[in-house]
Amino acid sequence: MTATAREEVRLLRVATEEFQDAVRASSELAVGVIRVLNDRLRKSDTLLAAARAELAGEEAAIHVADMAPLSERIGQSAVPDAEVLPESDVPSRAD
Repeated sequence: MTATAREEVRLLRVATEEFQDAVRASSELAVGVIRVLNDRLRKSDTLLAAARAELAGEEAAIHVADMAPLSERIGQSAVPDAEVLPESDVPSRAD
């Protein structure tokens, strides 16, 4: 695997088993890892949806109603700069 840094960085190489042990021992670390992976997955999903819409000649539309319950559980918005609405204010997919 290759990576290119945009600025000076310090890297720490951790063996898989040591990393897994650290995640098991620290719920704070585990939640942090989940948040990073969640952010990466959402960005990938957004890019994929936009690419599919572009290929189909349609505008990309992101439906965030399904994200709200998860974001409320983890205490942050699932989409940057988005307001998390109470579930009663979220339109259904049929709307």
